[in-house]
Amino acid sequence: MNEWIVPRQVVRSNVEAMDRWSGDADRALNAARLTREDVAGARRITWGEFSALMNAFGASRSDDELEAFGEEYVKAFPGFRAMASLFVSPSLLYRFVVRASPRYWAELDFELEEVSAIRFRVQARVHPASTPNRPFFASSIGMFRNLGTLVNAEPARVVPLGISGHHCEFTLDVPAVMDRSARLEEARLAKELGAVGDEFLALTAAPEDRLAAAKGQPPSVYELKERWGLTVAEARLARRLALGMSLKEASNDLGVRHETARSHLKRVMEKADVGRQADLVRRLLA
Repeated sequence: MNEWIVPRQVVRSNVEAMDRWSGDADRALNAARLTREDVAGARRITWGEFSALMNAFGASRSDDELEAFGEEYVKAFPGFRAMASLFVSPSLLYRFVVRASPRYWAELDFELEEVSAIRFRVQARVHPASTPNRPFFASSIGMFRNLGTLVNAEPARVVPLGISGHHCEFTLDVPAVMDRSARLEEARLAKELGAVGDEFLALTAAPEDRLAAAKGQPPSVYELKERWGLTVAEARLARRLALGMSLKEASNDLGVRHETARSHLKRVMEKADVGRQADLVRRLLA
């Protein structure tokens, strides 16, 4: 479970943010038995190694301090700046970042619920068998708080609802006040950019998806959606089954009723054209 690969730019940007924020990136790297050459070069960093890096950095720091570090990470990660250059609206930027997150974090579940025009509820979870990484989840809250500043908005108001070594959940109020015509224009742009984003994500995901398949690992949630025609709920369930979880374990992990999971499984098997769960898992790992 700890062997999946963390995107290189994420690791590099965290080290850069450590240098900017406290200047003790070298201490965390040494504790994780990583070097700057590992991070800067082509070496692939696993989730376990990344977690060791973040846990060493956050060992003596409070969640408030880690959230502040996450605010600095926003400035260090070039992908956020690139996305911000496409948007004027903070709410549209937030929607797109969460939409793109499964591409970069195939092993994480990201969920975004729009409670109102300016309030979002965000959840991010990693499988319980993975190495715990509380500093990552705590800093994610700070990251989302500061994201809107890239489009010259005030920091979002964030209310943490839960955090552990395997998940975080929070609400955020996006600082966006628009009249009705502006909201309609934003909705139109969101639809168009969503289509463009799907094309972009499909193209950039392909090499890593092929590598995962070559290793006998199940496809990402994004790939299952795109290539198999599954819904997000169906893809999340299918991936957990392929990772060796029983239907009951998968339903508990997803926080859904067993009957709901069984219904999702039935639709997944129909789309995969298989009659048994074991055949479905074999197809997923082929």
